[in-house]
Amino acid sequence: MTKNLFKYSYLIQQIPTKQYSQAIILLSVLELFDKHNYQNPQTHLNPRLVATCIKNWDQLMVHPDPLVFTSTIFALQNLGIWHLVPKQGLERLLQQPHLIQHVHDLDIALDHMVLSEGLFQLIKDKESRQSLIKLLLNTFFPETQSLYYRSNNIKEQLKGIQQTLLESDTHTYCALYPDLPLLQQYLHQSLSTRLILKYYQYTCCISGLSVPSHARTGLVKACTIRQYPRTKDYTIRNGLCLTPTLYQAFSKGLFCIDQQYKVRLSNKLAKYPQNDRWLKLEGKALLLPAKENRYPSLEHLAWHEEHIFSNEQRNGRRARG
Repeated sequence: MTKNLFKYSYLIQQIPTKQYSQAIILLSVLELFDKHNYQNPQTHLNPRLVATCIKNWDQLMVHPDPLVFTSTIFALQNLGIWHLVPKQGLERLLQQPHLIQHVHDLDIALDHMVLSEGLFQLIKDKESRQSLIKLLLNTFFPETQSLYYRSNNIKEQLKGIQQTLLESDTHTYCALYPDLPLLQQYLHQSLSTRLILKYYQYTCCISGLSVPSHARTGLVKACTIRQYPRTKDYTIRNGLCLTPTLYQAFSKGLFCIDQQYKVRLSNKLAKYPQNDRWLKLEGKALLLPAKENRYPSLEHLAWHEEHIFSNEQRNGRRARG
């Protein structure tokens, strides 16, 4: 234990003094282990980690510089803090950090991080964990370290955002959050994704395909009707739960959902007899959440019909002409 403590204390001291983002992310990981007593070396990119990083950055930083998140995740791998594990089929993307510019891109490619064995064994011990936390505070944030110990309930903060995403209409939400920074965008989007899957009961609202809530299969996805930055709306009402195939077709305008929450197919699909399985979807009613105030926004659906679906129809007519 003493050998590992010396090793990782030395590694922390090798972080350049102005690399505050590395210190904040490592500090936040240690904090989560301290609060939740994790028994697994896997760490995930999720709202709790991001919210903890934002909280620590806001409390400890004297200068109002932005937190550099994505490149820092790779820098900590290079430092020997953890190993990044890609999602299946995205191994090559994760090996090219220059292609991953934003936290949203990282979330697409990254499955989880695995803490190095020595660090994991070390921080399972509370005293050693606290020693590393104090070292980070003393080294990088000597002027503000007392602020770290202020009470700040991340769980309640996330619940508050979730409630807003559930209960607000588009205009109320956009007035509350007119210009979210990039990490806050990810935080809201990630929470919204989880809420859409939950309130659609992990079931595609068109095909009825359902998967267990604990299964990370990717067979159903939380999908955005009107993409950011066309709208700044991350509420559940700007989302649908669809299979990947149906989402691709929806995003390309091959079908729309009308003001009665029924499927309308494009002429491109309707004209081919081999598309009989698609034709069966014409007029099909959506499987909707239990509460009406969580239904998809008719305003967003109308926008999709006008700007995505209708464009596809017009392009199809021009191609035939």
